[in-house]
Amino acid sequence: TIRSDCTNNECGSFNLAENEMCVTKCINADCHEVIYGGNELELGEVDEERALMFEGCVKDTLKKNESEERKRRQERQRGHSNSVDSEKESAAKEQIIVDTDAVADTL
Repeated sequence: TIRSDCTNNECGSFNLAENEMCVTKCINADCHEVIYGGNELELGEVDEERALMFEGCVKDTLKKNESEERKRRQERQRGHSNSVDSEKESAAKEQIIVDTDAVADTL
């Protein structure tokens, strides 16, 4: 998980009491700033209300990022689909021209 990666890597040099603020910054610096900015937890302090607010902020951010990525993928697929449709349409027009020329040659 992101938390364990932060705890073991970026924040691994801190002792457990100092670790929480490092971990929240590592997980999501923007949410950390919104929830704890200017009023970080003191060593050993536990604030469940802000912890829940931080968790909600991170979840909302992840949902927003997933939604934006899904929209980008759909737009890329639509763009690809449109170019495939254009290619098919061009090929069909070329076939009509070829067929019309063939008919004209027989007359």
